[in-house]
Amino acid sequence: MQYSFFKNLFDKVAAGDVHHPLAAFALMYCGDHDPKRSSSPFFIQNRIGYQNKEFKIFKLRTMKNLREVDGKPLSDRERLLKTGKFFRKASLDEIPQLLNILLGQMSLSGRGYPSNICPITQKKKSYGTA
Repeated sequence: MQYSFFKNLFDKVAAGDVHHPLAAFALMYCGDHDPKRSSSPFFIQNRIGYQNKEFKIFKLRTMKNLREVDGKPLSDRERLLKTGKFFRKASLDEIPQLLNILLGQMSLSGRGYPSNICPITQKKKSYGTA
């Protein structure tokens, strides 16, 4: 129990300290966002967290949401935004996940699985990626 308490405390303090300076990058990105190229500057996806609880993870959108005539997404190379390439390389697209940490849905360590591929949710309805 002590480990869990201190880990949770560390996650929230560290995420809070890092969130404020990095939020400026996210605001610049959102300010530069062109609504014509995608619906939202954020990418939201269902994930599985602690105790198999599902939550929505937030990231900055780094790809256009473009599809071919038959509905298939275009290649990653065709959809990747110019700013998205930099944000992915610098991992700045993950800044909004600090909000998930502050909300207690994620931890700084560990990995969350998209709910449509996690074995635990295979029995539940299948979600598509956002």
